[in-house]
Amino acid sequence: MTTKIRQTQADLVKAIYLLFAFAILLLAAFTTVLAFGDTNGTTNPRDRAGYLLRDFLHHKTKIEGNISAGDMKQLENMIALYDEAIRQHPDDVTAYSQRAFVFSLMQNDEKAIEDYSTAINLQPSAADLYKNRAIIYEKVGNLEAALRDYEKFASLIAYAPTERRARERAWVSEKIQQMRSQSGLTETPN
Repeated sequence: MTTKIRQTQADLVKAIYLLFAFAILLLAAFTTVLAFGDTNGTTNPRDRAGYLLRDFLHHKTKIEGNISAGDMKQLENMIALYDEAIRQHPDDVTAYSQRAFVFSLMQNDEKAIEDYSTAINLQPSAADLYKNRAIIYEKVGNLEAALRDYEKFASLIAYAPTERRARERAWVSEKIQQMRSQSGLTETPN
């Protein structure tokens, strides 16, 4: 019974992560199209990878742990474009963040955590980076690190006025309480 509950919780975390990431990517793609017009002829590797990722997610109604060989090839192509973007602009937070998301789709959690960490080092005030890394930490069972990141995310959005952030504050508060209960931690380790 406990294993089934944990699996259900893990599936819920994955679904929430994918929904948040999809919304962020759609917003980024929409903003880019508004700013630059048509996407044809884009030469920036990060933008090309972003369009590929948006299209990939748009055509997938459900992404599960088993990714087809064709899907994996598409994801690997995106990684190559993000690699090139990072080579050209090593301080590009968006490239690291989006590459981390692609790594998470590929179930390469170690590399996803590494890229989210790099993005956080480059832009420590970006709340969503902490949330995304926390979800991966939780998925791999590193509850202390996940709890630290959820708490940092909560502190960064504490006074954000948007409705989205209000919903996220409620969600992350519940998440923190749940994780403290699961791990037996009353304080977050440093």
